[in-house]
Amino acid sequence: MQKLIAIAVLTATIGFTASCSKSPDKVLPRKDGVWKATGIYTQSGISLTIGATYTFKKDGTLTYQTDGQNTIEPGKWSYSDDESITLTETDGTNPEVYDVTEMEAKSQKWERIIIENGVTSTLDVILIKK
Repeated sequence: MQKLIAIAVLTATIGFTASCSKSPDKVLPRKDGVWKATGIYTQSGISLTIGATYTFKKDGTLTYQTDGQNTIEPGKWSYSDDESITLTETDGTNPEVYDVTEMEAKSQKWERIIIENGVTSTLDVILIKK
């Protein structure tokens, strides 16, 4: 009897964990889809921080506004099963692929490694649900 109870508890725990693990395509557009982003660009030990506000929509479109700018830019987004997010221009050009390194209901962390002319830099993005 105790073994059956232990199996039932284990099964319920696994089911609960699986149902709570949401992919970004379910989390990002939730409610109004507005997220505050902080990007930390690092190259050769020097970092630059940039802030922006993103609005993710269920149809795969997005808008973003860099802090201090008046222009709201449109784009597209998609999530891949390999746990990466791709952001593109509205016409699908200039893709930026980010690895999702942390995923919670109200926060996410993404990382992008960029190699240009033999120089490696990283862009870490922290998103907080507004």
